[in-house]
Amino acid sequence: MTLSLNLDFGTGSVRAGIYDFTRSKLVDSEEAPYETFYPRIGWAEQDPNEWVAAMVKCVRTLLHKSKENEFEAICVSTTSSTVVSCDSLGQCNRNAILWMDARATYESKLTENTDHPVMDFCGGSDASEWLVPKAMWIKKNEPEIWQKSEMICEALDYINFRLTGLWCGSKLNATCKWNYDSVNETLVYDLFDQLSISDLISKLPQNILPVGTPISRLTKKMASILGLKNRPIVVQGGIDAHMAMLGCNSLMPGGMLFIGGTSNVQLFQLSQPKQLPGFWGPYPNAIIRNKWLVECGQVAAGSQIDWLVNKIFKWTKTEHKQMIQTLLNAPNLGSDLLALDFWMGNRTPYRNSNLRGSITGLTLGHDQKHIYAAFIDSISLGTKNIFSHLDALGIGFNDCVIAGGITKNEAWLTATIAAINKRVRVVKNDNLTLIGNAAACGLACGLYESLDTSAKALQADSILIEPSKSLADQYNEFLPIYQQYKDGSFSTMIELAKRQETS
Repeated sequence: MTLSLNLDFGTGSVRAGIYDFTRSKLVDSEEAPYETFYPRIGWAEQDPNEWVAAMVKCVRTLLHKSKENEFEAICVSTTSSTVVSCDSLGQCNRNAILWMDARATYESKLTENTDHPVMDFCGGSDASEWLVPKAMWIKKNEPEIWQKSEMICEALDYINFRLTGLWCGSKLNATCKWNYDSVNETLVYDLFDQLSISDLISKLPQNILPVGTPISRLTKKMASILGLKNRPIVVQGGIDAHMAMLGCNSLMPGGMLFIGGTSNVQLFQLSQPKQLPGFWGPYPNAIIRNKWLVECGQVAAGSQIDWLVNKIFKWTKTEHKQMIQTLLNAPNLGSDLLALDFWMGNRTPYRNSNLRGSITGLTLGHDQKHIYAAFIDSISLGTKNIFSHLDALGIGFNDCVIAGGITKNEAWLTATIAAINKRVRVVKNDNLTLIGNAAACGLACGLYESLDTSAKALQADSILIEPSKSLADQYNEFLPIYQQYKDGSFSTMIELAKRQETS
């Protein structure tokens, strides 16, 4: 029996799963949470030591439950651009800056003024979420931390170091988030020099490995801590959502993976480079050679629903389930309200971290169910807005897969499918990132000759769902109003974001 142990570090928890290659199935999984801290408005941090503690707890619980303790390989995926600063031995000198943290907005603006060909890969500038602007922020605002930091890396690199004792980076993360030149396979010194952060080069992991490449065997110490009988190969993984493309076999042009969760992420690949204003990419060779990866999405999606349900309405899980059913029975509840989905800025197509959320049209006759419906509509309209821009750029899809937390909220899922107005494949029960990690392990163990053949062999089961025509028509009518309201309130949102920076 050939087994892999797969780890997915999400925004709020780590998931561990066992994949059995002889049965082509994810056979067991477990989850353990960790905390997010919000020191200021727009900031979000985590303690890397909590990731490790949660991983140990999660894995040991999984092994006890499954009665397995020997594996061929381990692969890790994490959120991208969750930035760690530490010494060469992995001792952190501050909390990690979480991917959604928007403190580096000013620094991201500075990247718009650079003149380097590698910036064509990301549409001309870096997002405030990414590693380079966050590193620039640390250097400017925490110079003592910067001087002490021998390593500036991502959560993935930190976890892999804790597993192997070796520092390395993922080609997937580096290409998409570090301005790594994946054509010439090099870090770009002259670009960092333009940004007055040339010393970042020596602080980044120098050994950049493609997804599916063996890093080293698990250390004897960590094998003991995790409760493993052997020392499996640790395999290079990548960004959690991007690795999920392997889990559903959406790597080829014409396919799209839509992960709906804390944030929404839509990912697809092109066979040739194409200018896509407002989108992130196309990135060459990020996952597989000779394909161009494009990212788009919404910074806040499920997190907006959680905020409304848990912090504002303070519903129980039962009350929330009842409201979902209410909305399914009356999907036009929010049709006389309009909300904007920019609660933590906009990733696509406006690429602006200073946009802010809002809701308008309220009267004293509205109540919680109308506001909840308007939030669902706002996220779905934001998704539709992305697809409308892709349509205008001549990008179409013959295969769209939807997965993630969105599948647990039938009202949100139904609205999203209607908004994009496409028949989709929905993966409801499998964790695609864990399966994608297994695909990387399958390549590293020699079970498959390439990532794409591994992805085809391991792809998760899905069900086909057709869009609701009446709801699709409703979103078609509402999109121009959404776009008009965004244009009219743009300057107000920017002014409020400035005030929040000083609050």
